[in-house]
Amino acid sequence: MTRNLFVHDMKKWQTNCRSHEIDHAQVHEYENALILPLRQKPEFNTPDGVYEGGVCSEDFTFIAGRRRRFKAEHANWDCDSSYKVEDDDIVSRNETVIFGGCIINHFGHALLDGTARMWYLPDAPSGMKIVFLRYPRSTNTPFDALRFVELMGIDMSRVEIIDRPTKFDRVIVPDEAIYPMDAYRAEYVKTFDAIRDNIKPMEDKKIYLSRSHFHYRMSLNETYYEDFFSRRGFTIIYPETLPLEEQIAYIAGADEVVTTMGSMAHLLLFAKSTAKATILNRSTQCLPAQVIVGQARGIESFYVDAFLNPLPVPHVNGPFLFGPNRFFRDYLEGRNIAFEDQELQVDFSSMNEMGITFMEEWNKMYMGEAQSKLSVFKEKDVRYYADDYAAYVGQMVLGCEIGAERILEHPDIERLKTENKKLSEKRKKLEADLKKSRAEVQKLRNSKSWKVTAPLRAVMRLFGKD
Repeated sequence: MTRNLFVHDMKKWQTNCRSHEIDHAQVHEYENALILPLRQKPEFNTPDGVYEGGVCSEDFTFIAGRRRRFKAEHANWDCDSSYKVEDDDIVSRNETVIFGGCIINHFGHALLDGTARMWYLPDAPSGMKIVFLRYPRSTNTPFDALRFVELMGIDMSRVEIIDRPTKFDRVIVPDEAIYPMDAYRAEYVKTFDAIRDNIKPMEDKKIYLSRSHFHYRMSLNETYYEDFFSRRGFTIIYPETLPLEEQIAYIAGADEVVTTMGSMAHLLLFAKSTAKATILNRSTQCLPAQVIVGQARGIESFYVDAFLNPLPVPHVNGPFLFGPNRFFRDYLEGRNIAFEDQELQVDFSSMNEMGITFMEEWNKMYMGEAQSKLSVFKEKDVRYYADDYAAYVGQMVLGCEIGAERILEHPDIERLKTENKKLSEKRKKLEADLKKSRAEVQKLRNSKSWKVTAPLRAVMRLFGKD
């Protein structure tokens, strides 16, 4: 996998790229089970919170909800416990239902979380009711996660959102097939296979998924990568401007996909297993969820730190300053992608303007009350960002890479190296001459004649004579 990594922190990425596959998913049945609407736990009152509710027994023993980590507790959006309600508040229904899971109206979370139990639906008994729980808090990117159920070809009259405590004769609970922070099961992709089989793929074989038209996150200079890959025959796609079916059609037909890291890259769940994907990272943070997407789908993925962020940024918040650096060059060389040296340069004036914009947006995001957001960074990240800053300054001022590992070619670089060598040699000669002169002066001062004539020199200085 190392040959597919072009990143600052190789060790961190190698650890995250280990196999995340666990045991196969199973289906369980519970008699006289309750389904409780989700509600946020007050002790986890954060924007994305931790929740309680889900499926439980008659005595309110927790059975199933949502876990985003397989091996740890209390990830964001988790539902990992139930709560008690009065008998008068419970609706009883004499039927068997399938628990479809917990859904949130956010595109990335819909793909990675809302679909965790949907793998069972294509093979489920026809006509049986499928019930879901919806997270109560809104998000900045509204998306109806039930669209995935509809695109599987399932009759939506079978689908229901449970909004009050309800007791059923029997609840069928498929295992979760994805824990996007650390694990997945092979059954996970059955959902996306079922959807893809219902959509005719596009004929474009090489596509670039761009965020440059997306208003929500601050991405600067992504057009550099759009232009670079466009010159190599890639079709530029702006997913948020297209219907979901069309987004899937582009992914399904592509042999090669390039995209920046984030929710958009999760669309690779609809890719064919023979496809290749290049993920352009926008910060030094490694996103295990995307690694899991690639592993579950079985595609070959390349991860490239493709940014010039002059200051630390977490993956979620931004801002992000994209641009060519030593890692992108290494990626091109590693994949034998031909390029001209001038293609890895950026316009100084535009880079300076974008750098100022970056600083302004960074200041808005992280200073004052929002400064606590920087707590996500580890001390070791400082050296990585120091490299990023050097790269940014090098591109802006010199038009070359001045990071720790490589100095890129520049029209003046050899001349400057030669001049520096000459000046260094001249400095060494002057230092040697100075050392020799000081030794001679000291030798003179230690001589007998110098000491004998000392009183005479003192009298002469008294009368103003040297």
